[in-house]
Amino acid sequence: PLTQFLKKDVAYEPGNKAHEAFGQLKEALVSSPVLKNPDWSKPFIVYTDASDAALGSTLSQKDENGNEHPIYFGSRQMSSAE
Repeated sequence: PLTQFLKKDVAYEPGNKAHEAFGQLKEALVSSPVLKNPDWSKPFIVYTDASDAALGSTLSQKDENGNEHPIYFGSRQMSSAE
């Protein structure tokens, strides 16, 4: 819902789905998982997902305890031509 605000002349209305999504985004940005710096000596793990409307990806690595930590999150909404 947040990508709709990238369009011209779209009004922000508290209480709608975009307002809820913005709150969830703020919470996610201040809580775990925190992005880690890459360790170039360790292997990377790549996750991808795609639909007719969007693409998403995550780049992560495992720490010395085997816990996976994100390094990068990427996403993009597809255009009508794509």
